[in-house]
Amino acid sequence: EEVQVPSGQFIGWGPSAGQVLTIDVLSYGPAAGTDFNDVECPQLVGVLVAPAVTYKAKGTEKIDLAEGDTVTINGGQASLKRNLLAAAPEVGDVVRISYDDVQKSSNGHDVKIFSIKVARGAGKGVAVPAASGDLI
Repeated sequence: EEVQVPSGQFIGWGPSAGQVLTIDVLSYGPAAGTDFNDVECPQLVGVLVAPAVTYKAKGTEKIDLAEGDTVTINGGQASLKRNLLAAAPEVGDVVRISYDDVQKSSNGHDVKIFSIKVARGAGKGVAVPAASGDLI
């Protein structure tokens, strides 16, 4: 039996606050992802329940995503990591992640601030058919 693991589009955060994702959780692991330094971090994989956007090329390229698209979020940002670990979403939960603000750290770097809301058991939590008709 061949097992395909859903991954979809990796989510990149924009240069300014305001980005929101609402996701039906397919999988979550507190150490399943890696950040930009190859350090383990939380990873959430799910299906968008509303249109959203992702950014590439260090926030300079915006890509529109549709409801039903599969997405992967690596919680490498400090605020996002803390929120995902505290929320500990499960398959079938619906998670809303908001990129709320940018603040300066004590060493002068920009820090993205996130918040998370979880609707426990509100989603389907099942893989969706890919364009080929196979499950992803």
